[in-house]
Amino acid sequence: MIDRVARLLLDGVQPEQILCLTYTKAAAAEMKNRLFDRLGKWAMLADKELNFSLLEMGVHTQLGTEELKKARTLFARAIEVSKDKLTQESFEHFLEIANVSNWEEIILKIVSKRHVFSKNKSRVEIFEAFNLNSNVSIDEDISAHFEQNTLNLVRKISDCLKKSSSKADQKTAQELTEIASINLASIQLLEKIFLYGKSAKSPFTAKLGKFSTKEMRSSFLVHFMDDIDDFMVRLEHFRNRRLS
Repeated sequence: MIDRVARLLLDGVQPEQILCLTYTKAAAAEMKNRLFDRLGKWAMLADKELNFSLLEMGVHTQLGTEELKKARTLFARAIEVSKDKLTQESFEHFLEIANVSNWEEIILKIVSKRHVFSKNKSRVEIFEAFNLNSNVSIDEDISAHFEQNTLNLVRKISDCLKKSSSKADQKTAQELTEIASINLASIQLLEKIFLYGKSAKSPFTAKLGKFSTKEMRSSFLVHFMDDIDDFMVRLEHFRNRRLS
């Protein structure tokens, strides 16, 4: 894979347009280090040695002086891009971001959006591809999707859970108590509490009718369950916007 990425860079493909998937973050880091090591060595080689190295990698055409100069600059370009554009994602984390559960789904999603990768996109074009408004900040989007009484609901849920005999409910109550406002950080915490996890049958979906224990749902939380279900559905829908 390293050779293939290096050839793409040599052909003029922008680093941020190359998508590589690995199964672990360690493998992603190792691949990045090996690529940087390869490009770094190119920067130090003389013309003859560099052409030989490229031949070993699968470039069968003898490169001229200008093309060799370009090959030597790839290391600097990759380093610069890595500062703010190049990211490493394990396969598991990539599945979470894409909101899918298996390899086949993620490939279909990537292929369906292949036009997005065909050329450099402006900020506006990227946002339009995900049906988002580039003029709206994440804080404004949160305010638009969550009512002003959301924090009050969170506090009511916390107060109820404090009466539970479940240690899990007690822990959740403490986490909810620490939420002072509905912002990006608290939304991410609320997603962990009210949505199923990545290993669930339906990952990152609302825990409709399943939040807390059956005893709590039929007692202390009984008058809030409709509001809680509605809130969980909004959390589920907003998660896709947030990740976009």
